Amino acid sequence: MKNLAMKALGLSALLGLVLGLSSQPWASEDKDADKAYALRQSHQVLPLQVLLQRVHIPVDARVLEVEYEQKRDRHLYEIEYLLPDGRVEELKVDALSAEILQREQKD
Repeated sequence: MKNLAMKALGLSALLGLVLGLSSQPWASEDKDADKAYALRQSHQVLPLQVLLQRVHIPVDARVLEVEYEQKRDRHLYEIEYLLPDGRVEELKVDALSAEILQREQKD
């Protein structure tokens, strides 16, 4: 449980960076943070740590990358993680409902 909390905390810190790397052309890093905060406050996205708990990523998995994207009016997270057996999986998740839209194993 402690590992999951640490992963969630680290990923929350990455949210601002993730938003900055998305396809949205925001003017500055301050606006990235403002956008992330506004989306959470307006209940358009779940906090990342809540989302990670709801999709049940294994505790012993190592999260490699989290990307935010907006397609039309839908907010999405792509979460890539490494399983202990060496497989890499990627989830495409609705950022509001935590519904897993796609699960893919990477080679």
